[in-house]
Order: sequence, then C-alpha cells, then structure tokens
Amino acid sequence: MKVLNKPIDVITWTKENGSMIPFKFRITENDKTYSCKIQVQSSEEINSAEKYYIYTCQTEINNQTKMCEIRYSKDAMTWTLFKI
Repeated sequence: MKVLNKPIDVITWTKENGSMIPFKFRITENDKTYSCKIQVQSSEEINSAEKYYIYTCQTEINNQTKMCEIRYSKDAMTWTLFKI
C-alpha cells in the first residue's frame, strides 16, 4: 500500500458504547471529489504520543477493489486516508 496521509471526510455509525464504525469517506484530489463506501476488515487502537484508531478497510475506486487504511486521531478529532 502507498502512504498518502490525506485528510478525508468520513460518515460513521456510532454504537451505544461510543465505538465508531466508518461507513463511507470522501476525498478531494485534483479538483475532483470521490465518495467511497468502505467495509471494515479490522480495527485497532494505538496509544502513542497521540491516540489513534486505525481501520483496515476494503473499498472500490474506479471499479477496482482496493485495501486502504484510515485513521482517526482522537486528540485532533480528524480522519486521514493513511494508506491505499
């Protein structure tokens, strides 16, 4: 996977216990906006200098199925498309 680390907009479901499940993300690149549904394959919580939630997902971009990694920074409250 290629490291991108680009900011994205994410739609999530939130469970009763407060955990988030990403459903869809939107990214703008070269003045084009792409909206991609995702299927979460795995998730993990990383506690380093910042607290991150890392989601390994499957998505379809330009009719091609791809694996990607999106991250949520709990401290900054931001989402990034980290790898694709």
